[in-house]
This record gives sequence, structure tokens and C-alpha cells, in this order.
Amino acid sequence: MRVVSARSDLTGQRELAWVGDEGEPIGNARCTQRIRLSNNQTATVRRNLLLCWRTSSEKSVYTVAVDLDGKPSRIKSVASIERQWSKLGENGESRFRPERQSS
Repeated sequence: MRVVSARSDLTGQRELAWVGDEGEPIGNARCTQRIRLSNNQTATVRRNLLLCWRTSSEKSVYTVAVDLDGKPSRIKSVASIERQWSKLGENGESRFRPERQSS
């Protein structure tokens, strides 16, 4: 599973541009298997690929999960999103700051 996060709204960018519908709400995230890999394609259900995301104007986290058996886990994807979302902190500020070295 690939997890991507940013302190900005990634809606419509990178792999989120592949989203072919509104997705199904799962907790605070949304997930879909209806994928459009290029702008001139019709979105189709891809059983072995799952995109889940959570976005706001200040931050974004999404996952791309591939399972060759055709059963990517929504639960694992959303759990990964929630963990990364909390690491980004409120309003996109990280709660985990590197310690400053004293001279």
C-alpha cells in the first residue's frame, strides 16, 4: 500500500485524479475501486485496486492499495489514512517536530 500526505488539498491531483466517482464513505475517509487512469477513459471498477482519501483545504492523505487476489482492504487503508492525518496535526501543522540541537 502506498500512503501519500501533504499539507495542501490534493483533490484532483496525482493518483486522486484517477478517482472515478464520489467514493463510499468509511469513517472520515472515502474509498473507491471505480478508477479512470486517463482523462479520455471511462471509469471502470478495478477489483485489485483501491483508492481511499481524506482531504481538506489544509491537508490531504490518500492510499493506493493493490491486491492481486482482488481484495484490497478498506479497513487497513482507512486506518493508515487516520494515522497519517493525525501526524499532520491541526491545520496541517505537524505535531511531531524534530528536536533542535543545541550548539
